[in-house]
Amino acid sequence: MCPTTRFDAQTLNRQANPGRWQRGSNRVHQITDRSTALDAIRDVAEQGEGPTSDLSRSHFGRLLDIYRGLDGVAPFPSATEWVPARAVPTDPKPDGITEPRTRRWAQLADIRYGLLLGSIEHYLLTSDEQDRSDLANWAFSEMFALASFARMLTTLPQGRGVAALPFTLPTPQHLPDDEIARWGIHAARTRAAITKVQEMLADAADANDPILTSLLDSDTDRLQRITAGTSTPGTTTSFARDILPSFGLSTSST
Repeated sequence: MCPTTRFDAQTLNRQANPGRWQRGSNRVHQITDRSTALDAIRDVAEQGEGPTSDLSRSHFGRLLDIYRGLDGVAPFPSATEWVPARAVPTDPKPDGITEPRTRRWAQLADIRYGLLLGSIEHYLLTSDEQDRSDLANWAFSEMFALASFARMLTTLPQGRGVAALPFTLPTPQHLPDDEIARWGIHAARTRAAITKVQEMLADAADANDPILTSLLDSDTDRLQRITAGTSTPGTTTSFARDILPSFGLSTSST
């Protein structure tokens, strides 16, 4: 049981701002003590699984009804009649994929995962309010990209089944203390993404893929803005000024 002394209310200004991170039905909590932590855990559990007071409204209850075939739904087929899940790997790793096209998609997914984690960490490290707002938007853009990659990978062959998102932690895993150096990491990862996309577009199977062509345009423009903002010693890069326009957005539209 975590004691109250383990909570630091002074970290509140470094925690995610619910107004920036809540999208749709998703909820974000700020934690200052044991009570707020327990409230957050309870809310997240009920958000994902449904209220504990009413089994019929819970996630488990709905799946149980489907399995039993209640409310006019046919009973769940036996395993010999229907396989409900795809044969995805248990612990996917790009280096272990022998199919070249599948491996390239998995490698690009890992690069984008690094960009996502970097955006979130940078948000928590910087004190610039405008940059924090824009880095949150960037993180959501990468989440949407990864959702597309997840769908794509489960249609591509890997061994006797299909592939899946690998979620490999990036190197370096954490951003440096220096603000300009942080943008340098983003630039390096963006360069890697551009190189990988260009390699993938050279394959006839992916030459006209709309996900890849869109990423190439936005990543190329983003890299130009990052390097322009960090090329002069002593300058800092503003995400709002130098990067957000690459997504066709402005601070007034976010």
